[in-house]
Amino acid sequence: MEKNNWNMLSLLSALIAGFLFMLIIGQEINGKNTTLPKETLQYYMQQADSLMKSESYEDALIILNTALELAIENQFTQQQAIIYDKTGRCLSMRSNDEASKEYFLKAMVIAGEIDDSLLLGKTYNNMGVAYEYTGQPDSAVYFFEKAVSVRELIGDIEGMAQSYRNIAQVLRVLNRLDEAGSFNKKAYELIPQMKDYKIIANIYNETAYLFELANQLDSAKIMYRIMIDISRENNFYRGISVGYTNLAYVYEREGIHTEALALKKEGLAIDKMLDNSYCIMTSYRAVADCYFNMKEYNNALLYLDSATMACDTTWVNDIQGIEQARYRNYKAMADFEAALTHFETASLLKDSLFNERKRKNIAEILTRYETEKKEQQIAELDKVNRIKSQQVNISRLIIAVLIIMVITGGVIAWLIIKNRNHQIKQMSLELKNYVLHLKDFHISQLNEHVNSEVIVKKLMDDFELTQREAEVMDLLSRGCHNNEIAGKLFVSDNTIKYHIKNIYIKLDVKSRVQALQKTMLTF
Repeated sequence: MEKNNWNMLSLLSALIAGFLFMLIIGQEINGKNTTLPKETLQYYMQQADSLMKSESYEDALIILNTALELAIENQFTQQQAIIYDKTGRCLSMRSNDEASKEYFLKAMVIAGEIDDSLLLGKTYNNMGVAYEYTGQPDSAVYFFEKAVSVRELIGDIEGMAQSYRNIAQVLRVLNRLDEAGSFNKKAYELIPQMKDYKIIANIYNETAYLFELANQLDSAKIMYRIMIDISRENNFYRGISVGYTNLAYVYEREGIHTEALALKKEGLAIDKMLDNSYCIMTSYRAVADCYFNMKEYNNALLYLDSATMACDTTWVNDIQGIEQARYRNYKAMADFEAALTHFETASLLKDSLFNERKRKNIAEILTRYETEKKEQQIAELDKVNRIKSQQVNISRLIIAVLIIMVITGGVIAWLIIKNRNHQIKQMSLELKNYVLHLKDFHISQLNEHVNSEVIVKKLMDDFELTQREAEVMDLLSRGCHNNEIAGKLFVSDNTIKYHIKNIYIKLDVKSRVQALQKTMLTF
């Protein structure tokens, strides 16, 4: 057995040596053979750009992944950074902003190392967008301002306007309207020098939004219509949809609900054509809001159901908003039982969002620190790379290869021997863990039974509940619904409702949440 292992190692070492030798020999002609990979890479990039323009982001990601492998294989550094940036933008457009940050950071690091200011400004801006859409406005403004500083140095007019407008949007959301207006004005004044219709449309959209918040509704409508016209002239369907929806909200403020509903439905039709899940979901919610304002509550609930079906389970903030909207509709319909159910769901989601925001705020501070630290490292690496020689000494490389071969052979031999003992130890450990798991399971089952009896007795003593009422209250604290409690206690749902009503009276509360808080069983 050991003889066969050493024969395998000898063969592997010979193969590695042959491969590395051919690699060294091929270095001299490597520069002559890069034309074909570059042409192929350029073709991939063009295909990805075309797919991104048509908003086919899933297909674009597949092509970008293939392009990235080719760029890494041929050491096309600048192209790697561009691909990382495009991949981040595709993920962001698919509402996967957390994942996009990783790719923007990689693009940012490479752009800094190769001193590509145009690309660096773009990645700073895209990173800001990712932080904006993950609810971290301070970090978003930080990266937008970094983008502005780089773009101003190289005279990138459209890039400056884009970043100014992005800063204005974040400040507007934070209700810092004077500052938002100042930055948006800078972007607006650059429009005559620009050609990118998407950036121009977005600036008009932000300008209209600020007019709307200032209650200058006629000016807001003019700006929204200009945005729609620019988007229509350039077949920018997403811009048309956003323009319709935002213009509809102005009509709603003026009490013209029929016109508002028609505009929102046109926007929804465009979103369906583009097959963008998040936009479809938000358009369904917008139409539902319009029906609510028109007091057509059943139609509003139908569109909220459609919004739920289009909603990804990770969009917690939007799910909470949908539940809140359902609560408002059921309350307006005087269906207070259904309203209470959706209010409780919305409240629980709101609490989870609050905890998530606290976690993100901490992560935001750490990210800012790591980013500044990384920028310092990039600056130091840049200085070193300017001095460092680009030529590799072939003789030293051969010596290094021989050393690696010896080390590799020794490591493989050591791993083969070690693997036998490891397998035996692993089997023994798994057996012990299984036995311990069985013991823990029996103990936990016993503790749960004992704790339930203690809680029931405490409820009876402290709040003068009957034994059955105390049992119902204990099961409520464990998150059981009425039908689950009825099944566990072998009674009907109506009996459980009767007991819950008596519990509310004795505890002097009006909801389950209040009952749980009063009996200290929520923790």
